[in-house]
Amino acid sequence: MTEQEKYSKAKELMLISKKDRKTAKKMLAEMPSYPPAQFLLAILLKGNKKTNNKKVMKLLLSALPYYQGATENSEAEQQARLGSYYYFGDMGLEKNPAEAVKWFNFAAKSGDPKAQLFLARCYAMGYGIEKNMDSFIFWIRKAADQNDPKALTTLGHCYVTGQGVEKDLTKGVELLKKAISLGSKKALKLYRCLILAKEIDG
Repeated sequence: MTEQEKYSKAKELMLISKKDRKTAKKMLAEMPSYPPAQFLLAILLKGNKKTNNKKVMKLLLSALPYYQGATENSEAEQQARLGSYYYFGDMGLEKNPAEAVKWFNFAAKSGDPKAQLFLARCYAMGYGIEKNMDSFIFWIRKAADQNDPKALTTLGHCYVTGQGVEKDLTKGVELLKKAISLGSKKALKLYRCLILAKEIDG
């Protein structure tokens, strides 16, 4: 079994039971030279209160060069994770807006909708990067095109209010309805507000 096959097997085991998670940890620990395995092991160890944060950080840092050079979509999820760790200051890493943007950018370009959503927010707030509403709309639209409920809600709100785009109530409502169908409570709340404001028919 190759390292990649063992890694894939460990990922499957993680989702089954606590006992299988232990087996997954053992498998991942047997691959010290395979960065994805070390990254996944860090995630598993972080959930254990007895784990030393220094060990988790060491595993994460050893994997950084690999993910920085990765271009495959299969790695985008992990790049997005790294971005979120720097964004929130998690997994023993300090908050670092610029680093967060860097990792979100890697993952967003590989097509990860969560990274695209976060990158859009960074552009909207000027968090770790210069504020740019055109870039905000570009990335929020990319995530919405992949049916991310939060992105659909945000883009719908933009069209309803004319924020960053030309106001288009019909298009905004259409996006909100799509987000509602995907379970977005925020979209439902916005939709109800439009009805109460008599901007649309109930």
